[in-house]
Amino acid sequence: MNNKELKTMIPSIIENKLKFYKGNISGNSIEIEEHEPDSFTSFIYYESDIRRDEDFLELEKLTKL
Repeated sequence: MNNKELKTMIPSIIENKLKFYKGNISGNSIEIEEHEPDSFTSFIYYESDIRRDEDFLELEKLTKL
């Protein structure tokens, strides 16, 4: 995982079955849709769509286990 903050959030994403999307905040990002309160958390990958895509694929794999 390239983004250390996102890595710490993986257990919560899996446990709460949170939705996540590729975004384009500041160029490239991963958006996590949260509940209670309804909000989004953005993990920004400045000018690095490759690193964002790597993390996104890893998230997809981890949430399908």
